[in-house]
Amino acid sequence: MSVEVVEGRKPRQKRAIERVALILDTAVEMILETDINALKLNELADRANIPVGSVYQYFPSRTAIIKRLMDDEFERIREISRQRYTLVTNEEEFVHCLLDGINDVYKMTSANPVLLELWAGSQADALIRHLHDEDNVYHANLLLETALRVLPDASEDELKNQCLLCSVLVDSVVRLATKMDAKEGKALANECARMAVREFGLSHYL
Repeated sequence: MSVEVVEGRKPRQKRAIERVALILDTAVEMILETDINALKLNELADRANIPVGSVYQYFPSRTAIIKRLMDDEFERIREISRQRYTLVTNEEEFVHCLLDGINDVYKMTSANPVLLELWAGSQADALIRHLHDEDNVYHANLLLETALRVLPDASEDELKNQCLLCSVLVDSVVRLATKMDAKEGKALANECARMAVREFGLSHYL
């Protein structure tokens, strides 16, 4: 599936960068007050006290704003994952990376109302579903690179499937866990992490 999003002008000057930040901050406020489907660019412009033309200049559509917000939220988690996986040098560290990483994703997501609201609209918005799919593949590939480094005797084809399965599973479980009370959600995320470890045949490290 491919979803094309028209990108707006890239801000370069300080004033333009500040204006884009204001647009995004205002969009977040509106989304959290109502829901993602209620976001309208003309209302956003009025609320931010800027010309609606300035909004369209940087974000030609509501979809462009949603994509930027999703990209920013996902990139924060991706950067943490990249740093974590880079440090993995053996099987045991790989296991701890999975256990800690999945639980950390749950904690970060639970504490992120913007991402929760964006996720809530995923079933009704083709763009958000597409970005979720892309993010799952990104994390699967990152996990695969690490797994190949520390599990040299494993089949690459099998690892590829295991990593994608793990990524999709974590995404689904974390979304479910955030809707539960804190104790139950944490327990579910922890069991998901242990299941991922078992999937890679490393349960002896648990």
